[in-house]
This record gives sequence, structure tokens and C-alpha cells, in this order.
Amino acid sequence: MTPRGRNLDALFAPASVAVIGASDNPTRIGGRVLARFLDNFAGPIYAVNANRDTVQGHPAARSIADLPAAPDLAVLALPADLVPDAIDELAASGCRAAIVFSSGFAESGAEGRAMQDRLRTVASESGMRIIGPNCVGTMSIPSGVLATFADLQTDVAPSAEPGVGIVSQSGALGSVFFHAAQALGLHVSYMCTTGNEADVSAAEAIAALVERPDVQSVMVYLEALSDPEVLYAAGRRALELGKPIVALKAGASDSGARAAASHSGSLAAPDRFAQALLDRAGIMRASSPVELVTVTAALSSGRFPTGDRVAVMTLSGGVGIMIADALDAGGLSLPRTCEETARRIEKLIPDYGSAQNPIDYTANAVNDPAGFAEILDAVVTDDDFDMVIVSGLAMGTFDENLAAIKRVRDKVTKPVVLSVSGPNSVIVNRRGIPCVPDAVHAANAMVALKTYADLRARPPVETPQLSEGRSRGSTHRTLSADETRTLLSRFTIPVVPEIGVVDEAGAVQAAETVGYPVAVKLDPAVAEHKTEVGGIRLDVRNPAEVRTAVADMRAASGVTGEVRVVIQQMVGRGLELTVGAIRDSTLGPAVLVGLGGVMVETLNEIEMSLVPVSHADAERMLRKLCGGRLTAGSRGLDDAAVKAVGDVIVAVSSLMAQCADVIEVDVNPLIVGELGPVAVDGLVRVARPDV
Repeated sequence: MTPRGRNLDALFAPASVAVIGASDNPTRIGGRVLARFLDNFAGPIYAVNANRDTVQGHPAARSIADLPAAPDLAVLALPADLVPDAIDELAASGCRAAIVFSSGFAESGAEGRAMQDRLRTVASESGMRIIGPNCVGTMSIPSGVLATFADLQTDVAPSAEPGVGIVSQSGALGSVFFHAAQALGLHVSYMCTTGNEADVSAAEAIAALVERPDVQSVMVYLEALSDPEVLYAAGRRALELGKPIVALKAGASDSGARAAASHSGSLAAPDRFAQALLDRAGIMRASSPVELVTVTAALSSGRFPTGDRVAVMTLSGGVGIMIADALDAGGLSLPRTCEETARRIEKLIPDYGSAQNPIDYTANAVNDPAGFAEILDAVVTDDDFDMVIVSGLAMGTFDENLAAIKRVRDKVTKPVVLSVSGPNSVIVNRRGIPCVPDAVHAANAMVALKTYADLRARPPVETPQLSEGRSRGSTHRTLSADETRTLLSRFTIPVVPEIGVVDEAGAVQAAETVGYPVAVKLDPAVAEHKTEVGGIRLDVRNPAEVRTAVADMRAASGVTGEVRVVIQQMVGRGLELTVGAIRDSTLGPAVLVGLGGVMVETLNEIEMSLVPVSHADAERMLRKLCGGRLTAGSRGLDDAAVKAVGDVIVAVSSLMAQCADVIEVDVNPLIVGELGPVAVDGLVRVARPDV
């Protein structure tokens, strides 16, 4: 077969459609899809039923070979064992895309895996794109292609209105998010569930939707990052076009973390790699299904703030406090209302209200539509505010208040987000004004707006080393202290003076050379986690203590005769950080930084970025630690220390980029003192090439 075009146009905008396994019963899977095509699709519709000449009053062919023409898109409602032959026939006929609903493929065992591999091969050789198997299908609202058997709680009619695209690796959740978006008043243009991804990945579907002019934003549910290069490219393209992608990525628990010898390895759980990829791609991440929908609602307006200053308008002081708390937790500011704006507000609210931000305009003001409109104008047009939340509108004057909000909002370009509940939230969103029913979720949506604005404002980033930087070998070895010191020094990472020895006499001589007091440590090639085996002795002050330390470590390590130890100069007090790196089998190398020392895993205060890491990336990582508190205040890292530690982070990134055999680096602790950062302990693991 000669491969045809690999794009997804035939999936989202087919010229003709077919149902293979069409049923006369519109409640069955093959009947439901056909009925939806007959009701909504304007192009040629073909049906295949091995036993009937008509289905639902529509002509049917007895086989794919009997079809009058090859369909652009075929939907297969067949048992799994009949699917491979049908796919072969469709590909040979010139069909451009197919959707396979059936389960019973790779998820069911070796036989199913073999059938799924056959679908992948056909797709690769012919160019016919395949969605599924084991999915609930797709919907293209602009084309009237409702190629899904999912229950639709409301009528879905063809519409050219721009809206949200939904991509989900779970069929059931794709349907759930479609209905949740509709329930909030968002218009959905497309839905695509990818199932087992024999051919088309979720990343490819995202990339295709981003390019469609009738998609304003994309809502995504991911379980696996099966096509990271495409996902990254789609995210960067969406950022360029100003089309936000919001993803709910499942699998964030520690139970999914790999077993690894170094601290860096155990801290680099798969979810952290996923977060690093999403961050670099410019894809927003939601923490819950509710947030997925509400953040998408806020971002879909296309308005993004130029700063972090939020005005909160509410008819309830208590709600205003909750919103303020959420905004503060998200790093946004609530500046005081300026005198001029406060005077305008005070004339229009009772004494028990408040003109200070958060502004409590009280229910009394809301019942006066003209007064509410004037308060709104004063706040929204105030240049001291970059964003505005309006929480609560009186039912009796809802229409007048909403008209005022739209009128005043049209005067500015800043985001204005409403928070009203019930059916009114649907009305607001359908008027083109972002509305989030819950006040705290509205505050979180404001945080997301600022985060997205920051992502768009960042200078262009380097493409991460994804597949090209993956780990290659399946076995590894740990470098000795001498090898580790040489490697770190090669990349200008400052290391503490140390000497490697193998017995008590050599240790005493080394201690005299380095100068007391010293640290005595087992070589990392002997024990990777020295603390757990008694392999570290600090503040050793004389030859007798040195000899005792070496003898104790020999006994603890179980080594007879010579034992490799390191005599190290003691380092003064300072902040203990960890800087490390790990090479993932899917997403390539990443660098991490966090609070260090023996409590590093317990503290679990880590930021990660994919390689290569720029100086700007390194600074952002450091300034995000501890919610920004590590680099704020007199006791935190000052700007000079941030730059110096950033240099170490960038150096570790360069090491991982240039040394493909290095699979883990663990500099812990990196002590940041008056003279700058210095690596006090290091562990490096390298892969042994598979033969």
C-alpha cells in the first residue's frame, strides 16, 4: 500500500461517512451512530449490514466491497475479531480514517495485542488514520459528525460557532467533560476519545484541533504521555496562537514512582516528569475535573492579564475573604482601592459596605442597577487593577446587572470573571463572559489566567531532549568519588576539596593534607546511601578519630581489607540544597532542585525542568521553591546566591545533555554559604550499553 496523507482532516471534516455494522435499531451502538449521521450530516452516508438491504430506511450494502465509493470516515461497530479484516478492506478501498469502538484488543491480553498491532501496521502502511480501538468515538459539531455511541444528554446540532475542543484518552471521561462543559454554558466544537491509541495519539488529536479555526481552547484528559514530541510541539503552537490547552493528567500518586538508588531518582516520580513536559510545552494543568472545566471557561475568553493585581467585588464580605485567601495562596495581589475609586464607590454603598479591596458592595447596591453599574465602572476601568472578579448578582436585577457588566467589560481588555451559580452561570458564559459557579474556583481561575499570561510572555524556549535523550542501557554502575569529582569539575560544578584513600594510614595522611577537622565518608561506589550504613563521620578532629572512623566503616560495609573512603574538608554552615538529574526512558533527561540533606525525600520540596535548562529556567525553579519563600526575605537566598545556584543547575543540565551515558546525578547536599555553593556529596550513575 502507498501511504496517504497523515493529517486528521478526514476525522474532523469528512466529505462522506460510513457505519460498518450499522443497525436498524437506533438504540444499539451501530444504530445510534447511523441515526445521528442521518439527523446531522449533510454529505453522503453509507451503511454496511451483512443481513439487510436497508437500515433505518437508509440503503445498506452487504459488505465494504459493495459500497458505491470509499468513505472519508468509517465507524466500525463490530465485534473485535471482525475488526482487522474490515480495517484491511477499508484501507484497500481508499478510506481515509476509521473509528474502532470495540474493546478486546491490547487491554485483554496477547491475542488482543496482536490484533491491535495489525491495526497499527495497516495505518502505517496505508496512511488511513485509526482512532481507537476501545474508545467511544469522536464528535465534530461544525461538520455534524456525531461519530460516538456516548449518551448525549442534550440535543447537539451542527454549529460553526467557535468553541472548546476536548481530547480524552478515556472514552467515559471524554463524555463526562463534554457534558460538564455544556452544563456550564461552554460551546464544545469537537470531542475526540483515543482509547488504546493503535494509531492516532491524544497528542496528535490535540495538535490537529489547535490548528482548526473553530477551536478557541482545548480541554484534555491524559493518562499516559505516549507521543511527547508531538504533545510538546502542539503545546508550543497553541501558546503561539493564544489557544490555551488545559490538561488533567492522571497518575500523580507516588505508587507510580520508579525504584531508584539515588535521592534524585526517588524524587523524580513519573508525574514530576509529566509536569515538567507540560510546563515546557506551555500546557496548563488542572488539579481536578471541576478545575479542568472552570479554568477552561476562564481561559477561553482570550483575555489575559498584564499584571497580578486583582480587584474583588462581592455582595458578601465572607465570600470576599475566601476569594482573597485563594488569590493570596496563588501568588496574586489585592491592592488597596485608590482614593478616587474608593470615593466613587462610597457614594453608592451603605455604611456597612466596604470600598476597600475586596470590595463589599452589599445586596443593597446590587438591587440598584444604576448604582451597581457605576461601582462596576469605577473598579473595572481603574488601571490599578489587572483583573476583576465579580461574585454574586441579585436575582431580581440579574438581567440589568449582566448588561452593565457586558457594557463596562467592553471598555477594557483586562479579564473580568463572574461567579454566579445555577442556571445563571450558563446564561453568563453563553453571553461570552467567563463565569465560574464557585467563588474559590473563580479565584483559582484568575491564578490560571496569570500563569498562562506568564507562559506567553516568556522568551522562546529550547526544545527538550525527549526521545533523543532517553536512557539506552538496562544496567548501570555507580562512579567512584574520584570519577564523580572529575566529571563535576569538568562542568565547572564547585566541589569540596577531598582525597580518596583505601586504609587507615592513607586516611590519616589525607586528613593532615586537607586539614582538620575533616569528614570521613565511604566512597559512593561502595555505598550509594552512606547515611543508612553509617558511612559518614563529620567533624573528625585527630588521627585516632580518623582511624576509628575508617575501621567502623569497613565493618559496616562488610568489606574485608582495603575499603575505599574519602577524606573531605569540612564545609561551613549554609543552606542545604539538592541538585540532581535523571534520564527517563520516555521523556529524556531532566534536572531537579530542592531542599537537600538527609531529609530531602521527607521534605519533598522539589522543582524539575527538562533538559536543556536555561538560566531563566533555573531561576524560576528556585523562586518557586517553598511557595517563593526560599528567595524572599532577609534569611532566604539573595539574588547573587540565586544566580550562583542557577549556574550549578545549568551546569548539571549541560552534563546530562553532553553525557548520554549518565542516567542519574545527585549532588546532595549542595551547601550554599557565604562563599557560594559547593557540592559536598555527589553520586553519579552511568548506563552500561546493552550488547
